Amino acid sequence: MPRTKERASRSKEAQRLKRVRHTLGLSQRELADEMRVGPAAIALWESASRTMPGPALRLLELFEEELGMTDEHDTREKKTLERISTSWLGRSARLTRGLVGGAAGLAGAAVSSLMQGEERAGELRAVTQAAMARKLVSTFGELKGVSMKLGQMLSYLDFAMPPAAREVLSSLQNSSPPLSPEVVVDVFLEQHGKTPKQLFAEWSSSPFAAASLGQVHRARLHDGQEVAVKVQYPGIEDAIRCDLRNVALMDRVLTTLFPNQDKGVLAAELEERLLEECDYTIEAKNQEEFAAMLAHRNDVLVPRVHRALSSKRILVSDFVQAESFASFNAGATQAEKNRDGQILFEVAWRSIFDHGTFNADPHPGNYLFLRGAPLRVVLLDFGCVKRYPPDFRALWKRLLRSTLEDDREAILQTAHEMQLIRGEPSRFNFDYHRQMLHALYQPWLTGGAFRFSSEYVSETWRAMIVDNQNKFRMNMPREWIFANRLQWGLFAVLALLDAEADWRTIILDLLYAPGEPRPEPLLRPAA
Repeated sequence: MPRTKERASRSKEAQRLKRVRHTLGLSQRELADEMRVGPAAIALWESASRTMPGPALRLLELFEEELGMTDEHDTREKKTLERISTSWLGRSARLTRGLVGGAAGLAGAAVSSLMQGEERAGELRAVTQAAMARKLVSTFGELKGVSMKLGQMLSYLDFAMPPAAREVLSSLQNSSPPLSPEVVVDVFLEQHGKTPKQLFAEWSSSPFAAASLGQVHRARLHDGQEVAVKVQYPGIEDAIRCDLRNVALMDRVLTTLFPNQDKGVLAAELEERLLEECDYTIEAKNQEEFAAMLAHRNDVLVPRVHRALSSKRILVSDFVQAESFASFNAGATQAEKNRDGQILFEVAWRSIFDHGTFNADPHPGNYLFLRGAPLRVVLLDFGCVKRYPPDFRALWKRLLRSTLEDDREAILQTAHEMQLIRGEPSRFNFDYHRQMLHALYQPWLTGGAFRFSSEYVSETWRAMIVDNQNKFRMNMPREWIFANRLQWGLFAVLALLDAEADWRTIILDLLYAPGEPRPEPLLRPAA
């Protein structure tokens, strides 16, 4: 860079840095601590004597965005997508830049010790955390696919992200940069040989919701039926295959760190499930199967699929006018939340043990609510469905029964049969394993009512992942990968509702035949 341009660039950076510092009300020393640099660095940057390095510039951009000092974010949000990147190198680089920006935001969250007053410190922590999340939303929303799924999960897993960041990330549950209308028309011409306006009596070119693999439009059939039309992002399957290359690399690293873990199971299971999601004809079959399976319940609704208008890249279902999760959670009574929590809980576990299948994508964006008599839950998105054969379900039931009965030998034997435990048995810490199971299944071990909370979900995560004393001696079989996603996803949703109920009775009815002796509860409900 010529010296004149370099000086002009340094001068512009200096002005931006001063403006941010003055707006935040920080001294040079306080800003230096905030950015994790020495005070001399701030003085040199503000005097334009030295160029700001990349990480410092990224953190400066985060502050500017959250303090309203730039319209760059608003402009970017309004853009439509013409195409999704399907280059492995391009997607990896874009994700890396987004995560680096996020890391810079986290680095800025430690201002409380520098400020006078906890209220002001909390405001600044929220600024940096929200700015970090905006970087991630922008990255995940543009990349779609696996990255967007990750962002959606982070938005409702309380233990994964701070509150300010989760609030911003929650936008990924139903919105992200949409495809341009021209690209949507191209998808219809490819799949049906007709435009949307030729197929439907009415068509809205602006999507009202976004998923990780497609976006959803409202339309009206010629018979008057309102429908929701999910249109897949062109190139998303190639994009997912690129993302799976990174998953395969992560799988190899994990099996190096955890020698008892079967090699390749994570990558293989994710590949099978995610590539199935790219075929909407499979999702249509899944949705019809769940509709038939739950048809006897008057508290659950699965929208009807219109097969003649659906294809591999387009899925047409009845449109249901109902409350979103956020709206319901904000306005419902606690009794209504408890009842809907019971419905979600029972549907999930009955699907597994009665039918050998379950929807493995339990996030708030996939639930709508119809208040009235009866209270009903609308279930959406059946792209990611896992199925279990009878022999695996029998083993899982036996593991749960032995845990409820606190039968040490049966727990160990069943865990070995399920290939959860590997290595020399004498090195396995059974006392910790029993403690972990008690944490994991606390709602089922507790007699009477149990309330799901974010603290409880976080405790189960720490017990099984972070603090697990047997993690180097255990194996995660392929069957358990999406079972764990269901478990923490569902538990996190129930925690958002603060749902309280007698969960134990629901599980006992699934594990024990009528008239069969049932164990006494091992835990008492909290006072």
